[in-house]
Amino acid sequence: MRVLSACQPVYREFKGWADLTESDWIATAKKGKRALPEAVRKYLGFIEAQLKTPVRIISVGRPRAATIGR
Repeated sequence: MRVLSACQPVYREFKGWADLTESDWIATAKKGKRALPEAVRKYLGFIEAQLKTPVRIISVGRPRAATIGR
């Protein structure tokens, strides 16, 4: 616990993106990762770089059709 008490969080802010309708997100998912808003792609790129592994599944809504898989 002593080690954790000495830790400081590092926060990173990202530009937000528009809140699309469910049908717009599904249409985007059908087009693939390249169709995602630029801010989303940058956020995913950051996550991939930090984890040193690609994001393979991206869910942009509840329906199965709102999932982007690589």
